[in-house]
Amino acid sequence: MQFYLIIKSLLMLAAIIMAFRLFFIKVKRLYSIMMAVEGEIQTPVDRIKERMNVLFTDVLGQANVRRKALPGISHTLIFFGFLAIQVHSLELMIRGVFPSFDLLHFMPWIYSKYLFLADIFAFLVLVGFAYALYRRLVIKPQYLTMGRDANLIILFTCVIIISFHFINALQSLIPAAAVATGASDPATLASLALYQGIFPVSGLY
Repeated sequence: MQFYLIIKSLLMLAAIIMAFRLFFIKVKRLYSIMMAVEGEIQTPVDRIKERMNVLFTDVLGQANVRRKALPGISHTLIFFGFLAIQVHSLELMIRGVFPSFDLLHFMPWIYSKYLFLADIFAFLVLVGFAYALYRRLVIKPQYLTMGRDANLIILFTCVIIISFHFINALQSLIPAAAVATGASDPATLASLALYQGIFPVSGLY
């Protein structure tokens, strides 16, 4: 088991390094395109109140996309749901390299409430995507194109969310499996037991 954990951690670390390398290559390319614009580049720091208002209303508040009721609600569910799972996703990434890392063990009361809400918000992402697919495949408004990039984004995001739910479901089952096999000490079982009952959606899997 120890050998398996070492190999798994090394493979996960290699995958993370490769993913971030590809990400920074993409960012560097986009930055070089942006800097290639002719003329003087100005970055004025002004209209702070107006800029903050745009941030909270249009970006975080999703005011623009909610001009159309159902598409706006769908986009808002996807936006906030995907944001909600980022902390847990980061934790799972870290645990892929360091298996003993567990935020729930360090802050059980706060983190358990977060996991409960994140599990619900993750499901709402799937609800939003279900309507997005219905709109693309059934309603088919003329201005909405069936671009490959958009379809791939929907597909990969759904895979991420479904994987997120299955990981949570497995975390709920680990304590019972460990007790049945006698594979863990009481302290570890007590820590794992914290995951039981805090995933309202994943727990149904």
